[in-house]
Amino acid sequence: MKRALFICLLSVFACQDKETERIPVYLNAGAPMAGLAEVAIDFPMGAPMGGYSNRCDYLGRNGAVDKRRSAYTKAWSSSGGIQTRSMAKALWLSNGDQDLVVIKADVIYTFDNMVRTVEHRLEEITGRPMDGRVVITSSHTHNAPANYSDSYHFYLGGDRFNEEVYQRMTESLVEASVAAWTDMVPAAIGMGIAEDWDPNDLVYADRRIENDDLQVWPDQIPGKKKDPRVWLLRVDTASGDPLGVIFNFGIHGTTLGASNPMVSTDAPGHTEYALAARFDTPVMVAHWQGSGGDATPRGTDEHFARLETIGEYAADAIFDLWSETPTSDRPITIETVTQSIQEDLETIEVERDGGTLTYLPYDEDRTPDNILYNDDGTISTPLDEFNAEYGGAFCGYDEPLVDVGTLGIEVYPYDGCMQVELVSWLIAGVFALPADSVPLPLPSSLQAMTTASAIGPLDIL
Repeated sequence: MKRALFICLLSVFACQDKETERIPVYLNAGAPMAGLAEVAIDFPMGAPMGGYSNRCDYLGRNGAVDKRRSAYTKAWSSSGGIQTRSMAKALWLSNGDQDLVVIKADVIYTFDNMVRTVEHRLEEITGRPMDGRVVITSSHTHNAPANYSDSYHFYLGGDRFNEEVYQRMTESLVEASVAAWTDMVPAAIGMGIAEDWDPNDLVYADRRIENDDLQVWPDQIPGKKKDPRVWLLRVDTASGDPLGVIFNFGIHGTTLGASNPMVSTDAPGHTEYALAARFDTPVMVAHWQGSGGDATPRGTDEHFARLETIGEYAADAIFDLWSETPTSDRPITIETVTQSIQEDLETIEVERDGGTLTYLPYDEDRTPDNILYNDDGTISTPLDEFNAEYGGAFCGYDEPLVDVGTLGIEVYPYDGCMQVELVSWLIAGVFALPADSVPLPLPSSLQAMTTASAIGPLDIL
């Protein structure tokens, strides 16, 4: 089957600080060129690991091995060793007309300013126009340094921002990208998709029960389900030698738990290691995270050995898919679009069969009715429960982070929501920030960023 590959990456990319004139870009097809490279991310030992808020001093300081404090932590337990190094893995794809650079980093989340910095550095080094052509995606391991983000609300997920950590990580991403650009060669590429590739939940499984009653597709029977699909991008040289395998499925990086003090790529990274071992020659293998929010890692055995079993259970099926995936070096076009999605109550809406779901605007005098569903089971819209001037945090938790300062709602998932204003005071206190230094609304909560790239025509299995 020949069609365009359409990749939608819900990750962070650079956005313009001001409105720019819309200028049409006329695409030209060209022979695919690809470069792939990986480097170990330059993190200082002792930097705080992100993903579990209870590693924060305020919430328990899980993962601390002793009372020593690292110079790289502010209010967080320190990393105490390395099980597997966090890696930066870059794909540079070009057709002589357009470029697309996707960098996967073994970290918990991404940070928009880092994308801008990487874009500017790559443009300086290569002379190529890189604005809007760089995507950074994360593996979502809960066991890697995280204080490279200056988004205030992520301080409760990875400690206060550290400029040195930011600079060292950014340079690692640039290094991987430049190496990929330097090594670009004529390439043959193709895409493979497999359904129900982990039928016995040996690799990953449905994580949360709260959404099991939802019927997502008309022909679906509700129940405990996961996204059953894995897809991969096969990148060979034009003569057919394997260069890289990039695969995608959703899996959380939470195998080791909050008490673990060791830096680890966790489940996503160990699927890469096991798959790479199936090749006779060095091949860059990268997992691009999928819909992992509702997917938990499985495997067998315990602790680090469990990570290895996850990789082994995954590798053969993915390798078989790679073996069957056709490639082509025919000319392709590359079209990349970046978009800012507003997240205020007045703008957010979701299309569903039977209508559009919306929120009511914030009104400090309104008393919510605590009714989410109509008698026929449809969602009561517009919803009035999320009545928060600056947004809510920790929604869906069994217990609120602080007993006071919730939205005062009695129905799940809004019953655990905390007012962001209260959370901002908590952030300032815990992380020793000046009073009233956290701006409201939080700048990084105003919009979500997404990148979509259409590449093709490609052969798709």
